[in-house]
Amino acid sequence: MQALRRLETEGFVRITPHRDVVVTSLSSEEFRERFLLMAALEGLCLREAQGRIGADLVARLRALQREMITAGRAGDTARAVAADGNFHRLLWEVSGLRQVVQILQNLWDRGEYYRVIMHARRRGFASESLAEHEQILKALAKVDIVRASKAIEHHRMRAMLRLGETT
Repeated sequence: MQALRRLETEGFVRITPHRDVVVTSLSSEEFRERFLLMAALEGLCLREAQGRIGADLVARLRALQREMITAGRAGDTARAVAADGNFHRLLWEVSGLRQVVQILQNLWDRGEYYRVIMHARRRGFASESLAEHEQILKALAKVDIVRASKAIEHHRMRAMLRLGETT
């Protein structure tokens, strides 16, 4: 029951005592607010990672980008979405902001269903998303944190629009 209460406080379910537990859906306002929050927090993570971003991190991110491309071409939506999640988590974690990472993970988990549906409907991983990742990678390779944080904020807002088209 404690796990269900936590899911309720995080907005995943609605509990009616002595009756049922229902998975909640997002209103358009909640959907938009979550993406605004993610854009701001992801940008914050990159700015806080100043001095911790190097060639090794960029190489790991590029490997995940290749995984998204390969999985998308193979029609393996679940694998592409998982690689995308790992790409973003890596960007969050380099910040060292554990509470922010936890908040972002919660927001990410809440949108998992929508991401899978979007990518499945587009028959592979969204080329727009990959191009936006590439802009983030190029900025990180040059250690241009300002440009990278703007690129990730742009990516998040574009993702909101793409997901909005599928819901």
